[in-house]
Amino acid sequence: MNDFAVSLGKVLERPSFFNVPKFVLKIAVGEFANAIVSSQKVSVTKLLNSGYEFKFTDLKSALVNLLK
Repeated sequence: MNDFAVSLGKVLERPSFFNVPKFVLKIAVGEFANAIVSSQKVSVTKLLNSGYEFKFTDLKSALVNLLK
């Protein structure tokens, strides 16, 4: 999550220097906070071995595309 926050801050040209506690997220976005802070166990190797091709190979390019 820290890597994501730093990358997002760079793309948005905004600082990203502190973590937001879960209870603050719950106040801001309600139950969606659980989806934001929960961990996902994903194996990139399994996806690539199955033939899946990512449209974006790095987080920065994916975030830049979202902001277009």
